[in-house]
Amino acid sequence: MAREGERSERGGERGDRGRGRRDRNEDREQSEIVDKLVAINRVAKVVKGGKNFAFAALVVVGDQ
Repeated sequence: MAREGERSERGGERGDRGRGRRDRNEDREQSEIVDKLVAINRVAKVVKGGKNFAFAALVVVGDQ
């Protein structure tokens, strides 16, 4: 077990969840790549405890 103030080898600290996020508006201004959402499909899988819902998206990405 890691001592206080040290990180464990497995996952580090739990407070670092927001690390690595960037401002999305900044990326859109500098990027020449265009993305188009073509379709969204709701998928339901029946499991022992009920239904698990998920979404599948078809996105086309490219430059003009």
